[in-house]
Amino acid sequence: SGFTDIKASLGMTAGNLSAQLSILEAAGYLRIRKGYQGRKPFTGVSLSIEGEQALKRYLEEMEIILAALRESAARREG
Repeated sequence: SGFTDIKASLGMTAGNLSAQLSILEAAGYLRIRKGYQGRKPFTGVSLSIEGEQALKRYLEEMEIILAALRESAARREG
């Protein structure tokens, strides 16, 4: 995805998004490439392999938490 698309999707300021992307890039989770599309500057952002693995672990952990919350709610209701 491109920086502009991400910024619009998340509703972030350019400065805030840039800072967050820099942190994730330094951690090895993102690859950032700068170039041009036609005559316009373009910043591309993609997950690295490490980033994909970290995201997968995070989502798996969130699923475990959600399952526990659902189970707890079902016990209270039933």
